[in-house]
Amino acid sequence: NGNHLDPYTSINYDLSLEYYPSEDATIAAAFYHKEFTGGYETAIEYRDITVNLNGQDVDYPNVAHVVKQTSDDTSTIKGVELTGQVHFVDLPEPFNGLGAKFAWNRADSDFVTKEIASPDAVADANLFGFSKDVASASLYWEGDNTTIRLLWKYRSKYFQPNGLPFPDRSNRYVQPAEYFDMSANYKVNSSVSVFLKGSNLTNTAQVYTRGNDSTISDYSRSGPKWELGVKAKF
Repeated sequence: NGNHLDPYTSINYDLSLEYYPSEDATIAAAFYHKEFTGGYETAIEYRDITVNLNGQDVDYPNVAHVVKQTSDDTSTIKGVELTGQVHFVDLPEPFNGLGAKFAWNRADSDFVTKEIASPDAVADANLFGFSKDVASASLYWEGDNTTIRLLWKYRSKYFQPNGLPFPDRSNRYVQPAEYFDMSANYKVNSSVSVFLKGSNLTNTAQVYTRGNDSTISDYSRSGPKWELGVKAKF
């Protein structure tokens, strides 16, 4: 129920440093510290409800509802993000079209999502969707009409609430995973281009666990996905 939730309010501190070894290379570091107010508290609220049965209204008093209320707790997120990029323009043709990028984010947070099902045996969760480590790297080649890119992505474990209608369910997590994607684009002329995209080339599985890292609640593989298409401007 949205009327029980207030928006997060935060104070942000950011500092970034950038270094350019050449016109075709850059290295950057960004430091951040965020203080925000708000958190979820589970509460039981009793309401009177009316249900229409066969055209007749029937009243049910004091029906229990599980609601989420926003607390006044203050939490923090702090971390550092490192990025870099280089284009090897000094290499002989055709290798002068090669380039590389990388990014890595390391974060920490003291936000607490309570473990309801087993509070004495299982640790509390963090912020919904929060990963301590997120990283990516890519290698690409760019020519006059052609671009080819290979991308690697990594994300550490994060808390993913489930929608099961059980108030005493354990917190659910998505386990660490890394993926390889690719893309290619060929420019036929100024109006038409052909592209090819591939995702999850190594068929990495998505693994959900419940409560701890060894109790698997869901395991799925989507397989590699490919997309071939043509773009045209008129």
